[in-house]
Amino acid sequence: MRFDSASIEASVPPMIGGLGVAVWSSIVGILGALSIRLRHSIQLEQNAATDAQKLVTVADLNATLVQLNANLDQLRSESRADAAAILTANQNYQSSMVEANVDALTTALAKVMTEFNSRIEVQYGENFKKFN
Repeated sequence: MRFDSASIEASVPPMIGGLGVAVWSSIVGILGALSIRLRHSIQLEQNAATDAQKLVTVADLNATLVQLNANLDQLRSESRADAAAILTANQNYQSSMVEANVDALTTALAKVMTEFNSRIEVQYGENFKKFN
């Protein structure tokens, strides 16, 4: 702030002193940040060690087993519902296949009978004409 361009030689020493303050404040800031980070890391380690030392109680095991039982019951009910849906779909498919096969067989038999009757008429029709 006190730099005078007219007298540079007199203005440089206060400027260098200001740079020294800036350097030292930067060093103090870096050390402060490192100390905060170190404290945070140590606290995380202590929390992890404390969590690892917690003992599992019978109530915790019971709660976990109850939750597992509930999950298994839900899976069983979903499995039953899926199996019922598959069974229904299979029964519908079988019914439609039976209907389609009956229709195809009926059509085929009608065609065979029509051809049989037309051939019989042709063959025996000539015989009956000769007989008459």
